[in-house]
Amino acid sequence: MVAIAVFALVVAFLGGASRSDAVQIVALRPLSALFLIPPLVFFGVQKWHHARVPILLFAGLVTLMAVQLIPLPPSLWQTLPARDTIADLDALIGQQALWRPVSMVPSRTLGALASLIVPGAAMLILLTRRVSLRNLYIVIVAIGVVDAGFGIAQIITGTQSPFYLYSVTNRGAPVGLFANQNHSAVFSCLVLLICARLILEPTYRRELPWLPGVGVATLLLLLVAIIISGSRSGLAAGLGALAACVVMSYAAFSKAAKSAKQKSKAKQTKRGSKLGTFASDPRKLLVALVVAIIVLVALFVLNGRAEIIESVLSQNALEDIRWKIWPVLAQMLSAHWLVGSGFGSFEEVYHIYEPRSLLLPSYLNQAHNDWAQFAIEGGLAAVSMLVIFIAWVARSIISIAGAMDRPVVTIVFWLSVFGIIAVASIVDYPLRAPLFQVIGVWLVLSLAIERANGADVTQRPSFLEND
Repeated sequence: MVAIAVFALVVAFLGGASRSDAVQIVALRPLSALFLIPPLVFFGVQKWHHARVPILLFAGLVTLMAVQLIPLPPSLWQTLPARDTIADLDALIGQQALWRPVSMVPSRTLGALASLIVPGAAMLILLTRRVSLRNLYIVIVAIGVVDAGFGIAQIITGTQSPFYLYSVTNRGAPVGLFANQNHSAVFSCLVLLICARLILEPTYRRELPWLPGVGVATLLLLLVAIIISGSRSGLAAGLGALAACVVMSYAAFSKAAKSAKQKSKAKQTKRGSKLGTFASDPRKLLVALVVAIIVLVALFVLNGRAEIIESVLSQNALEDIRWKIWPVLAQMLSAHWLVGSGFGSFEEVYHIYEPRSLLLPSYLNQAHNDWAQFAIEGGLAAVSMLVIFIAWVARSIISIAGAMDRPVVTIVFWLSVFGIIAVASIVDYPLRAPLFQVIGVWLVLSLAIERANGADVTQRPSFLEND
């Protein structure tokens, strides 16, 4: 557990930027590689059979990136789609016999391949450590609290705040541990769901009497972070997360109400503090969340801090560059759907297709649509792996739903987690940040272990249950 916490701390403060030239990467990747040593020594097949599909897909992604870097003979390379411009340039300089790889920007693809060290370490370190789901969720929530705290501190201390960790960032906005305010806001929404899951699980509340009280305080902090974020995608994800929390709370209360009459008030009061007893009742928690949301929104509106609401309602939102480049993305996708342009190459390849109407003082370093960018850079092979992964997630959730005595809380939780990430990736690129990648990997493995163990927390499921 200590190794997990230390690794999470390293990634939290060094892995919040998606840019390939962020100076923090110089330290992040070597440090992550160090965390690979113990897992590789103690790794065994029996320790990963329950997560074989995600692991094999990750290995497939590594292989695909490596294949994109293999130089091809000119006769073969020139037959690849959308290589005409480069072939013409080679002819002009007399380099028709030059061997080139599939990737149109090999240095970027090599960087993308190296970046997989971080999520790879996150995967292996979790598979080779005896960590319960409860403790893993607590680690993720702790990162979310630090992220929200940094965001609030950044707002309080201004644009020159020492709490900004990256040189290229949204200064003046609460980016937290990230370089992008949208990523921080969406991350807070995921942590909101995880925090609610911890509070609503009866076994967790019995094991940790302080959990409900601290959890409610954490939920309020996360709500503040989402409201002040100024992120439209963050607000949309926040509304979805809150709706999921309402459904989860109602489901938990409905199940708990059947056995509540058999328990005396004296015994409940004796179990924890007054705040903990209050929060341990899902119905009271639901009422508290609704009241807190209304009060927080009212305070921000009355104090002129409702920029996020004004941004959503503004017509300028429809003129966002994200929507304007969709025709360009479609053109790039039609050209590179077969073999891809090479992972990490989007920024450079986009210049070939960029119309004069979209020439701006600033430049586009990502597609702001990760689904399209993944297909453009990886081609048909990458899309095939993505389809397999989506099918695995769907099958895992269906398996959980079909199990006997399966709580609705678990189903809604996983649907909401993957739903928020999927929708956020339509208009942004949260999974390009190493910190988000690590949390994403841990959540995927958590789904795998819940499916394997029947999601029965009374069994204290861990990632080495069958060790």
